[in-house]
Amino acid sequence: MRTRRLLSVAVLCMLSMLLIVKGAQFVINAREITRTAPLEPVSIDSSAVDAVPGASPADPGDEGVSAPLPDGPLPDSGNHVDAAEDYGFELSPLTVKQGGFAVLTLTGEGSGLVNVTTPFDSGLIWGDHDGVRTALLPVSWTCEIGDYLITAEGGGHREEFLLHVVDGEFPVQELVIDESLASDTINSDAANNEYMAKAHPIKSQFIGSSLWNGVFMRPVEGGWRSTEFGSIRYVNGVYTERHGGEDLAVAAGTPVYAANSGTVLFAEYLTLTGNTVCIEHGLGLKTWYYHMNELYVAAGQEVRKGDVIGAVGSTGFSTGAHLHFGATIGTVWVDPELLLAGTVLPE
Repeated sequence: MRTRRLLSVAVLCMLSMLLIVKGAQFVINAREITRTAPLEPVSIDSSAVDAVPGASPADPGDEGVSAPLPDGPLPDSGNHVDAAEDYGFELSPLTVKQGGFAVLTLTGEGSGLVNVTTPFDSGLIWGDHDGVRTALLPVSWTCEIGDYLITAEGGGHREEFLLHVVDGEFPVQELVIDESLASDTINSDAANNEYMAKAHPIKSQFIGSSLWNGVFMRPVEGGWRSTEFGSIRYVNGVYTERHGGEDLAVAAGTPVYAANSGTVLFAEYLTLTGNTVCIEHGLGLKTWYYHMNELYVAAGQEVRKGDVIGAVGSTGFSTGAHLHFGATIGTVWVDPELLLAGTVLPE
């Protein structure tokens, strides 16, 4: 009996030793397989996208209507690869207030077309800014708050951006003025038709390269901002308009400076806006100056940032000495404070 038990113990020991050895060999083999297994090949499309040709009216950018976006973040396919260092699209900022704008840039060499799809009515004007293909994307003050899909593609490369449009927080302004002034200007069909015939078409004109130099400067010294951009205006209790700029209240005769370098496209008297100047700064970006007493520039003239272009007054639809300072990108009014802050526009 005792011999039989010793024999059983010996067999169990041998089996245990055999299992230990086999287990060790399995672990070693597994590690060797992990270490020597070949990496799965990954295919990345590195073909360069051709750069956009010079800006032209026939190539403002393709527009469309974005599909409704799902709640939460967009799904990730897992195959997205960022653009190579020598080529790509960039949209900045990705959060824009109503009445603001974003900047779309394209880096890389070559020639060809780039297709940009946006849900907005305004087209894109591609141009050159310090050797970088650049377009300004304005967001109207009437744009609904929400998320909008922007796509840019060309030469086999595609980027998608989610642009967040937030509340512009526009104030309401109540004006009580002499009825004769209102009837001659803001409520006059003749005055409004004159403005639409002479000034409005200028918004569609542009120069295909940037002319501005650094951050835009305040066009007058001193005073205060008496009316904010985008104000919802009522005149004598009746809604009349949205305010397409900001009013800077300063003394009559105060010099008015060009906010940045560019080309004067318009310098005339209009019944609605008084003595008016419009300066193109390139890529469809313009600044507007209303209600001046005097004009010191003419259409076609080149100006540099800080040049005196006129003197503050109270001509046209105006109840006191001030400068109306506005900005447009294409046909869209944008907040001129964004130009003065220098936080969006590339210098």
